[in-house]
Amino acid sequence: MRDTLQSPRPQGGTSRAWQCLYWAAVMALLLGLGGCRSTRKTAPSAEEETSATRGVTKKLKISAHRVRLTWTTTAEMADGRYFLVFRSDKENRQGACLNALNPMAMTGTTTTVAQKYVYYDLDVETSKTYYYSLYAMWKDGGRAPILGGRQMRGEVKPITDVEREQIRQKGASWREALTTGSPGAH
Repeated sequence: MRDTLQSPRPQGGTSRAWQCLYWAAVMALLLGLGGCRSTRKTAPSAEEETSATRGVTKKLKISAHRVRLTWTTTAEMADGRYFLVFRSDKENRQGACLNALNPMAMTGTTTTVAQKYVYYDLDVETSKTYYYSLYAMWKDGGRAPILGGRQMRGEVKPITDVEREQIRQKGASWREALTTGSPGAH
């Protein structure tokens, strides 16, 4: 994925955003999506790694394959809270939220310093195609789709030794400030 974007701001107030969020939750419950629970029926072939993220040590299963999502914001507003990542195995469907329990925090301040976000989906199967949607969540409870609401097609690839080491050090998702001349998102 290669996109540069401004952090979006919802239009039309938060009541519409809350209605959308409410009905998405209702549909998820009716369809048995159950939030961010994994729907995988077999255990992934993976090694367990210990990773320190935000001062909390947790065990991550780093599988042999992954989908890597990256995006860059060129500026952020103080009322931005975090990003949510949704995955579906069908095109044009939102699917289940992958990171509701550990959302990707925005800076929380107004800044024109570009921020690069990296998210690894480690619970993937090589025989499947995945579609991802991103949403920005705001301090007032509003929500806005990123990339104009279009989905990104995730490409399952073998995990590299460099990626494995990054995940050990930083966890499966992180944000970093980009300095002038830094590469953009892919």
